[in-house]
Amino acid sequence: MSTLGAAAPRAAEHCFVVPALDGPITGGTLYNRELLAALRAYASTSLRSLEPSAPELGEVLDAASSVWVDSLYLEQLPELKRRTAARLGLILHYLPSFVDLGRAGTMAELSRVERRALLCADAFLVTSVFMRNALEELEVPNKKTLLVLEPGTHATLSASRPAARAELRVVLVGNVVPGKGIEPFLRALESLLDAGDRVRVSIVGSLSPDPDYAEGCRRLVSRSRVLAERVVFFGGLSQPATLAQLARSDLFVSASRMESFGMALYEARVVGVPILARSGGNAAEHVDPEAGGQLVASDDELARACLALARQPALYAERAACARARAPLARSWQSAALEFVTQIAEWEK
Repeated sequence: MSTLGAAAPRAAEHCFVVPALDGPITGGTLYNRELLAALRAYASTSLRSLEPSAPELGEVLDAASSVWVDSLYLEQLPELKRRTAARLGLILHYLPSFVDLGRAGTMAELSRVERRALLCADAFLVTSVFMRNALEELEVPNKKTLLVLEPGTHATLSASRPAARAELRVVLVGNVVPGKGIEPFLRALESLLDAGDRVRVSIVGSLSPDPDYAEGCRRLVSRSRVLAERVVFFGGLSQPATLAQLARSDLFVSASRMESFGMALYEARVVGVPILARSGGNAAEHVDPEAGGQLVASDDELARACLALARQPALYAERAACARARAPLARSWQSAALEFVTQIAEWEK
């Protein structure tokens, strides 16, 4: 099998038009990077990975039997469709309108760019049954092929931890952007915190995608005595460092408005950390009350649930034991890659 970035475009059977795999980490980029690495190592097919601006893109499009385009490039999809005779698939990590709505939308609620992209694609690769169902509800004409490929993970069940902690160590994982709900969660937490609450909140995610929003979040923390002594922004970390931070934490909190899959939520389950999450999209699939999880409907409920665990060590200990006892086995990226190859073979029949 050829390696990513191989010199001979003519060897490409499958072309992936995606953001730089070594670029800033997002859920989508992590998914692309890990899936393509696993395909390169375990699948008997050739592939290339390029950005839309790559000079050799035209040659690779000519040689490809299929072209898979990241949903970051919805606007470019019609032009890419024009430039290739290959089947065109859309790797649909999310639709921006779904994030804005906090739920799956109707065709009328989508933007013009989104509607055009859905009509252009010959197939969709989605990361969850939730996204598959959402697309089926949209009733895209011609009954496009829908491939569901959930991500793998390198997370493992964390080592056993002491029964008692001096403080509850909470972690939020996600770039600091409005869709992740960090600012309203922090405001809700600020309004409920008492001076004696022993809780520390670590926010792991890049501050660069939306600098104004990130600065607003940091300003909120710095100007609040109760938040300033408890909240730390770690910025973007590597995936191994993020998993290590998750394993050191006592509680995973998600304030996200809409998750198409929820990779960090899934990893928290595998690591064996209790989850508190605001409902939205696929989040509920990762939140099992029997595994110490709790799903809420608002930022105020999320903050209250978090502080309840900080103030009631026995309740937290019960949730933590359930999370560890019911941690799922990790799905490998190798399994995901082989599943993708099988689905592609069926599509190409």
